[in-house]
Amino acid sequence: MHGGELIRVDIPALILGDFGAAVVLISFGALLGKVNLTQMWVLATFECLFYTLNEALCLGYFSACDMGGCIVVHTFGAYFGCAACYFFEREKATKECDKKESLAAASYTSSIIGLIGTLFLFIYWPSYNCALAMQH
Repeated sequence: MHGGELIRVDIPALILGDFGAAVVLISFGALLGKVNLTQMWVLATFECLFYTLNEALCLGYFSACDMGGCIVVHTFGAYFGCAACYFFEREKATKECDKKESLAAASYTSSIIGLIGTLFLFIYWPSYNCALAMQH
């Protein structure tokens, strides 16, 4: 750290970090079955950088009020996922796989994980919105 500056880690910072993770998860919905693990890792890294720039522009420069994260989180994640999906071909990502079925096909395990994720989102998302609304 330069000059004794500290990085503040408080509840709003953790919530904004959670929004960054949500952006990556939203875009991965469009990319499943089209990219491999290494490509996902690289995309997640770049997406976090672009998400931070987008958030700084929308909330800082344009002073947009986005309590639920509809503009900054959901729209950016969806458009980034669709744009990244355009550049990848499914055959390139799955050529290393010996299975005949699609990697994007639903299974019992993926359905249960999706159900658990939906329940967590349904239960905890309102508290994220309220916590940030208290700051403004």
